[in-house]
Amino acid sequence: MSTILVADDDAIVRKIVAPILERSGFTVLVAADGTAAMECARRHESVIEVLVSDVEMPGLSGIELAARLSESRPDIKVLLISTTANVPTDLRNGWRFLRKPFPPAVLLENLTELTTPVAK
Repeated sequence: MSTILVADDDAIVRKIVAPILERSGFTVLVAADGTAAMECARRHESVIEVLVSDVEMPGLSGIELAARLSESRPDIKVLLISTTANVPTDLRNGWRFLRKPFPPAVLLENLTELTTPVAK
């Protein structure tokens, strides 16, 4: 199954999202901010298929984190999450945005779409 890196500065979000993903069969890496997520990705030698990151975090924002990870892991998919009312304007092609709070089914639906190979 796919490996998902979850980066969110809200401990409650991490404690809710990680078990949902694990119960759905994903391998989950968890980080409390963008800098910790970069270090986690550096230490994890295998593929990280999706980054699920809060948009607004202290230090390295979710968008900055996604951009940096995309440089070293060009195949990584990105699902940005936030309580903000507006979709970030600097979403790159293929990045997704999901507004918090969201039901687990919506999170899993987005991840399934991101991790399912497209038929050619």
